[in-house]
Amino acid sequence: MGTIERPLPIGPDCQDKGAHKVAAHSIIRPVWGWFKMLLRVYESCARAYLGEVEGANLLKLHRHSGKVSYLVYPDFETDPHPALLRSIKLSLRTREFDCYDYATSTNPPILHRKETFLPPGHALVAKFARLTRQEEKHGLLDETATIGTREGWQRRLAERGFLVRGHRLLRQRSEREEKDEEREPRN
Repeated sequence: MGTIERPLPIGPDCQDKGAHKVAAHSIIRPVWGWFKMLLRVYESCARAYLGEVEGANLLKLHRHSGKVSYLVYPDFETDPHPALLRSIKLSLRTREFDCYDYATSTNPPILHRKETFLPPGHALVAKFARLTRQEEKHGLLDETATIGTREGWQRRLAERGFLVRGHRLLRQRSEREEKDEEREPRN
């Protein structure tokens, strides 16, 4: 297998149909589903070297460094902000790889805006997008540098007085509201 010497020339290939999230330095997409031919070549090179990455359900192509990461989010469909369990990142240039295991971490990285990782028409897009709209409406996704981990996200929710149940955003009742309710006479 040859090496990749230049940045991935994949910007134009990433601007269609929204079946993946394009960030400044990477493309993240579901491992399942369609993918443009050039992008498939990069993913195929990584797969040929690493083999099948068990449980991987998101793929991250690093646009400028020639790296490919396989990400394992076991609760992607059920958890509103799933935690990263494992990441395997391969440099196609050097064939060196790094493995990150968050299985025992109390503060793993988490995902937001899950609908951006699904192809159009997927059955869960509407459900995930509804939660994202609620979170955006209340400014919970602002200042993203502080909400990328479980603890950072929980802190943001607590500061703003919210909690997430299922894929719904709920206003958290304050201690004062709870005490007032306890004092009210019941019929």
